[in-house]
Amino acid sequence: NEDVKWWLVSATEYMRRNTWEPIPRLQLQLFFNDREMRVIRNERELSAIIIESLKRLEKKLQGENPSAFFLWNKTLKGYEPKDENSLSDFVKMHLEYDLTERDIIVNREVEIKRGSRKGKGERTDLLVQAISPDNKITLVIETKKCNHPEVDTAMESQLRKRYLNKYNSSTGIYLVGWYYGDHLQNKKKLSKRNFTDKLEKQAIELSDTIVAVKAVVLDCTI
Repeated sequence: NEDVKWWLVSATEYMRRNTWEPIPRLQLQLFFNDREMRVIRNERELSAIIIESLKRLEKKLQGENPSAFFLWNKTLKGYEPKDENSLSDFVKMHLEYDLTERDIIVNREVEIKRGSRKGKGERTDLLVQAISPDNKITLVIETKKCNHPEVDTAMESQLRKRYLNKYNSSTGIYLVGWYYGDHLQNKKKLSKRNFTDKLEKQAIELSDTIVAVKAVVLDCTI
């Protein structure tokens, strides 16, 4: 009802006012000198920076010399997508270069790690940690291919209910590789845009004033 909506808006505004941290003068100067520089003060800012980086990755995947070919196997019948571990590894390598080797984070050291999972099989979760002398901010990325049998439900069952709790994080990104096209039949009968809209809506429904989930669909077609 309206009373509950008003309370949520008020609580959110109260949290923003009381958790706001001014950017130190030296860091502001770095921003003026280089517009690509970023500051991470909380999980939401880390999430925004990761999403920016994933957009840069998609441009490389579909650019003049498309790197999406590295995510496919050449077979006698044509091409078939590599497994989700390959996609997760590819994303990890990109983030390591884009966020750490380029040194665009001015106030923290950023580490990208594989999630710990017992046994063999898929290990598609990534941990992105932004570390300062005072604290450590953790974000979880769960990776899926568009044709995974649980792609429509794993955002809630795995990312929201399992991995965010496991890694004590309040922020997650559900990353889906979109392979449907000339070399993979689209059984969902949805366009990439409609599929993205569907996942973004689900991410909003799974988020609240404490937990923030974002959905990103990465164009991996060739």
